Amino acid sequence: MNQEQRYQFRKLCRTFDEYVFCSYLEKIIPADPTTPFDLGDRVRLEYYNLEKTFEGSIDLVKEEKGVYEPAKLKKPVKMEETLSLLEQVIEKINQQYMGNFTDGDKVVITTLHDKLKNNKKLMKAAKTDGRQIFEKNIFPQLFDDAAQEAYMESTETYTKLFEDAGKYRAIMSALAQAMFDEFQNSVTL
Repeated sequence: MNQEQRYQFRKLCRTFDEYVFCSYLEKIIPADPTTPFDLGDRVRLEYYNLEKTFEGSIDLVKEEKGVYEPAKLKKPVKMEETLSLLEQVIEKINQQYMGNFTDGDKVVITTLHDKLKNNKKLMKAAKTDGRQIFEKNIFPQLFDDAAQEAYMESTETYTKLFEDAGKYRAIMSALAQAMFDEFQNSVTL
């Protein structure tokens, strides 16, 4: 071998020695302690119902003969899911904004809805004006006022709302549509 080849071979041997040494060393060095993963309150069982229907043993009779009929298939039943106002608003926002909303975003929407639902000017406008005028002219200013008021009350929560113009417009539009329908269907005070 020439001098360069001998140098490369020695370098390769040193690398291999280091690898073997480190692989043994890794086995004797204690690992970092790990904490078990705790789901805690991250899992919510909303539609789970556990019910005891039977207690005792099941006896099988071996001596009886007969023919078992296969189970008959039942026709599927279409269930209509009724969404709450908040769920309808969030669904519309997700369609427009193409985003995933956190629990904080849901709180923002609920707070803004609560601030706006008792606004007499909005109620009157929903009863007397058309949807277009309500959504495009009257609602935006009152939404801005309610959002700014809520922002002053809870600056940290609403900072994200004002930083993202797309999210802001999506929430405003969805709330305008939902509240127009809500005011249209409510009884006049």
